[in-house]
Amino acid sequence: IQTVPYTTNAQMQPIIVILYLYSTIEFIRGKDKFIILSLFLVGLGFQFESAFAVLLIFLTIFAVLLRKKLLAFKIILLSIVAFVIPLTTFILFDLRHQFLMTKSFIRLFGSPMKPLPGYEQYASITFRLFDRFYGLINSLSSPLFSSFSITYILLLIIFAIPIIFLLRNFFKKKFSLDKEYIFILLSPVIIFGLYIFYSLPLWPHYLLPVSVFIAMFLVYSIKIIFAKNVFFKMLVFIFLILLVIPALQSIGAEYLNSNSYSSGSDGSYRNQLAVAKWVLSDMRNKDSGYFVYSPGILTYNMDYLIWWVSKQNSYKM
Repeated sequence: IQTVPYTTNAQMQPIIVILYLYSTIEFIRGKDKFIILSLFLVGLGFQFESAFAVLLIFLTIFAVLLRKKLLAFKIILLSIVAFVIPLTTFILFDLRHQFLMTKSFIRLFGSPMKPLPGYEQYASITFRLFDRFYGLINSLSSPLFSSFSITYILLLIIFAIPIIFLLRNFFKKKFSLDKEYIFILLSPVIIFGLYIFYSLPLWPHYLLPVSVFIAMFLVYSIKIIFAKNVFFKMLVFIFLILLVIPALQSIGAEYLNSNSYSSGSDGSYRNQLAVAKWVLSDMRNKDSGYFVYSPGILTYNMDYLIWWVSKQNSYKM
């Protein structure tokens, strides 16, 4: 997990995915109406990052298959309506622009995509297969705040033990399907599996929501092994201690112990706060001030910080 000095639209996707997982797991538990909320959130996800939101459609189909139960017609109809509502802006845009987005979507899947300059290797499905596999393996460490080897080894052990229990029960024909765990376990596999057919690089913001699935996978794994015996309880406690200490150090470094303002810094909270105060001081008694942000990204977080500081200190905006 890394702190970043900027915000993009894609960084809303983890919040959408957290709510999506809640509603989908409730659906898997037997509460049919939650599928309506799940599909609404899938549609809403398209407003932030379509390249990932489209995968939630396949995960929702997987959840329905896990239920092994036909949904009532009313639920299906309401689910379709809930999915379409957040997409109305896309639909209206297409109607006003001669179906521009629809035609682009058809071209995307109807003809081979020309590789990006410098990324020609992604045209090979064999290359993408290994690239997505390594991406899946690397995503397993997303809940960690540090690359400390012992913590990573304990993480893999905690992931592996419930899978071993699952396979043992299956081969002994004592298989009791924990549908929630199966959904969480296979969701990252499905995500990276589907990305094999995407002939472009996986930019980091595409994969931000994957950390939510991995975190949930970790929670379910801890829940399963914690109930087994004292040894596993001790294993979990040691892991959590090793996990929390770097997290607290990271928070302290970001908000409490960061160095004084430096123009060459890549951005701690204290640095950003100093910039916001400087901008507001510069515009005092003026109609406007100026604010230059050199990276080619969106500035939502700095916009909000400047607004918040202005309210806290009664600056006139």
